[in-house]
Amino acid sequence: MEQSAIERAAAYFGAARRSGRVVERPPADLAPGSEGEAYAIQAALHRWFAANGEGDQLGHKIGCTTAVQQQYLNIARPCGGGMLRANAFHGGATIPLAELRRPG
Repeated sequence: MEQSAIERAAAYFGAARRSGRVVERPPADLAPGSEGEAYAIQAALHRWFAANGEGDQLGHKIGCTTAVQQQYLNIARPCGGGMLRANAFHGGATIPLAELRRPG
């Protein structure tokens, strides 16, 4: 996947998140073909969020740590991601359920 496609994919996913739209499957030309491409899109998405007012990345997280989650998402192992400053709460927070997408 060329860098321009990675940047377009990041913008696509960033705009979807901002609008609250759930992405079932991205357009074929923006879908990663490998785990490496997926992580490249994720890195570009973190840059996109920073450039669009979501703040910089302040830490990391790990997800899909159980066999049930991995089977549900059809992935072979846990995956890593970044935590953005705009999504960090210090001292507690109340987040309305309606603002979440597919919590679970």
